[in-house]
Amino acid sequence: MINDELLHKWVNQTISEDELKIFKARPEYESLVKLYQQTESLSTPNIDTDTMLQNILQQDKPTFDLSQSKKSNINLWTKLAAAATILLVCSIFLFPRKTTIENYQWATIEETLPDGSSFILYTDSKIKYQKSSWSKSRSIELDGKAFFKVTKGTKFEVNSQKGKVEVLGTEFLIDNNNGYHVYCSEGKVKVSSKLSNENAIISADESFSILQNASILRKNETTKTKNLDLESIIKEIEDVFNVTFEIKDIDLSQRLTSGFQHDNLENAIKTISLPLNLNYKINGNRITLNNK
Repeated sequence: MINDELLHKWVNQTISEDELKIFKARPEYESLVKLYQQTESLSTPNIDTDTMLQNILQQDKPTFDLSQSKKSNINLWTKLAAAATILLVCSIFLFPRKTTIENYQWATIEETLPDGSSFILYTDSKIKYQKSSWSKSRSIELDGKAFFKVTKGTKFEVNSQKGKVEVLGTEFLIDNNNGYHVYCSEGKVKVSSKLSNENAIISADESFSILQNASILRKNETTKTKNLDLESIIKEIEDVFNVTFEIKDIDLSQRLTSGFQHDNLENAIKTISLPLNLNYKINGNRITLNNK
């Protein structure tokens, strides 16, 4: 098809006056205008493009009269060009492009969605969603890290290559840059991991993290770890109890499946010291950990 770039500019209303003069000279221009006017107010037009193409081609079939062959071929190609153009315009209406927001700056970007929900997009992150069908399906594709504040309404989904979050009305943070981490600050969300078969429902101030062959679930004032390395478990204890560990001659790559409550520091230390046969000493907010 000729002048596809002009067609694209015309549909998106970015065509210049000089280009418009050229575009208006096309034989299918009047048909395009009528089609555009008929579909402009429709969100999902019901157009049988196959029938439309057949009708256009059958309006002027080429003959085999040698004296008319040249003219017939011109008519045929004109009709084919018109049909292909109409199909392209139909595809624009029937399959609209998704809205894409990317952030490659150091600062965060804050945007509002069509229903009043909002998100903060962190650096090196990208979001895609279908604006035209948002009222029917509140679904987002996320690559990177973002914080969402969701208004109540139909189901709200955030999908990524590593997992999915489903909510009704809440505030939560998703970070899939290194593993898959979800933190819920308000309301309740369901988290499903695509890195494993694990899933969890978390509420305010709870989190669920999926790492390579391991997971961390903070829920109901308890932290549960699955196949997590010792170094990461120690960091979890330090974060929950605001303490610092001093490690002496211990293999931090050892993995454990365990858990601890957030109201007893010594019991939390025992969940790693007893199964690994380690000594510990608590001195205020400093803990010394070594082999027996």
